[in-house]
Amino acid sequence: MSSDPQSLTRRDFARAAATAALVPLAACAGNRPEPSPAPSGTPAATTGAAPVAPSAPPQRQAGQERDPMAEELMEVLRVKYRDRLTSEQWEEVRKGIEGNLSGAKALRRFQLPIATEPSTVFRAYRGGAR
Repeated sequence: MSSDPQSLTRRDFARAAATAALVPLAACAGNRPEPSPAPSGTPAATTGAAPVAPSAPPQRQAGQERDPMAEELMEVLRVKYRDRLTSEQWEEVRKGIEGNLSGAKALRRFQLPIATEPSTVFRAYRGGAR
C-alpha cells in the first residue's frame, strides 16, 4: 500500500477499511473466556433455526448459548462506552445486536435466483427536460 494519499486506490482503501474494522474484534477474541460446559440433562444444540424477521428480537430459550459474534461486539462497545449506559440499557443494546445478527443470518440463508431482476430501474438524471 502506498503512503501518498493521492495515489490511494479503491482496493487499498477497502483493504485498510476492512483491517480497521477487524482490529477491535481480533483484540477481543484473544481475551475470550472458555465456554462453560452444558449442564448434564440438557439437549445438545438444536439444528436448523426457523427464519426470523430482520427487526424481530431473537427468541432464545433458557440456557441457550448466546451468539459469540454478538458477545464480541458487545465487549467492543463496553470497552469504548462503559460509563454511558445503565445495565438495563446494555441489555437492550445486546438484544438489538442479536436481532440484527439473526436478521443478517436469515437474509444470507435466503436463496435468490440468479435471473431475478431488480424491483426498480435506476436511471441517472442528466439535467434538462425529462
